[in-house]
Amino acid sequence: MGPVRLVGRSGVVRLVVLVLLASAVVAPPVIGRTSENDVAAAAGLAGSRVRPDDPQQGPPPLPTPPLQPLVRDVLPGVTRGVDALDALDALGDDVFATVARQNGQSVDAFAQVLADDPTAFLDGDGRLLYQDPGPTGSGANAALVEPAPFPNSQTFLLHSRPGSNRVLYIDFNGYSLPANTGWRSGQAYTALPYDTNGNGVTWDQTEHNTIQSVWQRISEDYAPFDIDVTTEDPGSAAIDRTSAADNVYGGVVVVTNSPNMDFCAPGGCGGVSYVGTVDEVGTNHNYYQPSWVFNDAMGGVAKYIAEAGSHEFGHAVGLSHDGKGGDAYYAGHGMWAPIMGVGYSQP
Repeated sequence: MGPVRLVGRSGVVRLVVLVLLASAVVAPPVIGRTSENDVAAAAGLAGSRVRPDDPQQGPPPLPTPPLQPLVRDVLPGVTRGVDALDALDALGDDVFATVARQNGQSVDAFAQVLADDPTAFLDGDGRLLYQDPGPTGSGANAALVEPAPFPNSQTFLLHSRPGSNRVLYIDFNGYSLPANTGWRSGQAYTALPYDTNGNGVTWDQTEHNTIQSVWQRISEDYAPFDIDVTTEDPGSAAIDRTSAADNVYGGVVVVTNSPNMDFCAPGGCGGVSYVGTVDEVGTNHNYYQPSWVFNDAMGGVAKYIAEAGSHEFGHAVGLSHDGKGGDAYYAGHGMWAPIMGVGYSQP
């Protein structure tokens, strides 16, 4: 049997959620004022990520890092947004505007994100990343996972759209982070595989069920777009973007048993990702890979892992949070929540 194609999970509900995801597009995070086209553009799925004719978009992002060592003098490492805002303000309006532009945002939108969203951080190069919380309570039937719909032999051969030029690889197998990336102050790191039975990559039936369920859920979230969500390692050529002319690229979401505190500020997180990195070119692309989901915060629950995986990849394609009122995250209503809000408690 060859690679398995997507089988739908819940129909219209998640398609509606995908449209709501658009309201969190990274520049600027004004609630409910962007379109589904912004999501496709952010992912490089339909034209340029920043459209000059859209008055709500900030200016095109600059290559990173354009400001060193100036910014590193005030941002020595990963710094919480509100503190980074104060530090950058001390350098003057021109520097702040350049950092905002580097992140593809207008000055006002960038300042709002840093001031209002407690999960927003800047690294030492002034690049925006989010450290997102994990679930805090029991969701509706969250722990229920149906038997795997495909044979176990297909668990790591699943594809939602084989042949697409865009790829999201969900990596459950452990990850070898090289030195000199944006993560962990540039230190090399070996991330553990997803594991609920203590046997590493010797997968039991519950793990097969969970992995296939996670793939189904994330695949459905991104089904409206021309992107292949896969559990099969596609190789570096399908992920890396070597030049602006390279039209085959993507991103990786690592689901790991490594402790979230190895990547997150005190208090922990459920997942973490840089913003707007998928269509970066050359060394910048690799520098900000991958996005991370931490199983120690997810408890091995397929729904939680999938919600976090879709959310973190949303950041990677250029989206900020979908909030409401004074809340950085909108928890939804009825039976749904937006992907770039927080959907752990919804069915």
